[in-house]
Amino acid sequence: MNERIYYSREAELRAQRDRLTLAVMVAGLGIGIGALLALLLAPRPGDKTRKQIVETLTEAGSHGRDVAGQVFKTVRDGASKLQEEVSERVNHAVNS
Repeated sequence: MNERIYYSREAELRAQRDRLTLAVMVAGLGIGIGALLALLLAPRPGDKTRKQIVETLTEAGSHGRDVAGQVFKTVRDGASKLQEEVSERVNHAVNS
């Protein structure tokens, strides 16, 4: 299925993690859009539907901020580990 050539197992795992993250984000967006459409098409009075839409969007925004914070932390930690690994390899190459 995947015809790409990776230069390390770490690069392959990172690519898989990135694809999984994207798939989860797209699925979440699809669920959110589906929920919004269900609210819009629900057989309720307009004021109740609008109130529920606002509540749902507020919750989604809060959840989105939480997920974005987690993604930022993961990326920051990964960049830090990558920087350390590159430094170690450069030092090893210089000292060899």
